[in-house]
Amino acid sequence: MTVTAAHAPVKGHFPDASTGLLIPDLYEVPVAEVERVERETESYVAWVVVLGFVAYAIALYWAHKCNRRGGDPSITFSALRGFVVKCRK
Repeated sequence: MTVTAAHAPVKGHFPDASTGLLIPDLYEVPVAEVERVERETESYVAWVVVLGFVAYAIALYWAHKCNRRGGDPSITFSALRGFVVKCRK
């Protein structure tokens, strides 16, 4: 990513030359740092999704086991407790 900075002259002279500072016309944004943060965030999100599917698969297994034993399973989800399987006979 490249950002272009334009400097307008003020009444015939350049402010860079009067102060002795040389400001570059092109500034390159450090993209590698941003990409590393995005990749870390994506991996955390991917792990949360995968673990969610695993937890739901385990809940379905327990519900199926309850159903085979003649019960009536119900699966609920709570942010604090996760998936909860209740088996009513």
